Amino acid sequence: MCKAVLIFSAMLLTGCASLDPFYKSPEQIQARKDAFFQTNPKLSKETKDCIQKSEIMVGMTREQVRASWGDPEPYRGSSTVYDDGTSEFWYYRAGYPYEYTLHFINGKLDSFTKDRSADSY
Repeated sequence: MCKAVLIFSAMLLTGCASLDPFYKSPEQIQARKDAFFQTNPKLSKETKDCIQKSEIMVGMTREQVRASWGDPEPYRGSSTVYDDGTSEFWYYRAGYPYEYTLHFINGKLDSFTKDRSADSY
């Protein structure tokens, strides 16, 4: 219990969130990350560390989030184009009945929340 509280507190302090990979093997996940690192050698240390730990943080691009967590839930995202930019929502399972909702503005992660999934009620 104490360890869980410390981990949760650390996530709040650092502004990162991590996701347990449900659909890919550890080798597949690492291969995805390695390929991303090779094609993006100028990443900041903070961003690279976050991706390596399968975490996300506000300010990451869509591609960086995808490198860290993989593809979002299919058929659930939404995108709206406004005069001043684009707003997108992505969804990731976080262990039933929870999911993460990620909000991107102009291709950068603006916020994320962990909530009960709509299909769990």
